[in-house]
Amino acid sequence: MTPAQLADTARGDRHFLDNVLNALPVDAGSAVPLPGMMTAAQQIVHIAATLDWFLEGVFGSGFHDDFSAQQEALARATSIAEARVQLNAAWDRWIAAVENCPESTLQDVLPPNPFFQGKIRETVIMYNSDHTAHHRGILTVYLRHLGITPPMVYM
Repeated sequence: MTPAQLADTARGDRHFLDNVLNALPVDAGSAVPLPGMMTAAQQIVHIAATLDWFLEGVFGSGFHDDFSAQQEALARATSIAEARVQLNAAWDRWIAAVENCPESTLQDVLPPNPFFQGKIRETVIMYNSDHTAHHRGILTVYLRHLGITPPMVYM
């Protein structure tokens, strides 16, 4: 794939996730299907943080395995609206980085890291897409828990 195609995939991921998030009531930030799970707001903040984690891993100084800052941010997340602001900013950064990635580097093997050893940049970019789809599915469970029929996400 080209950077433009990868960026279009990310835009699609964003759109499909937004279809689910738009069905989530703004006052549902503390909603959880079962005790001990992340709240709806925490799910959204986690997606945003993971976009930035992939950004740094694929295009920056590499993947880190210290998730303490993310855990602190999750602990503070209570508002759907605030979480979506973070998510939108993370999407903007991710899509810009993917779109501006030199095509010649897409097949480069990433430097040694604790997560994606020996993987090429293009493959790991697509892993982020899979991560987003995973959380989109989780959030549809939250909608069902709230008595809301999830929308058809691919529209």
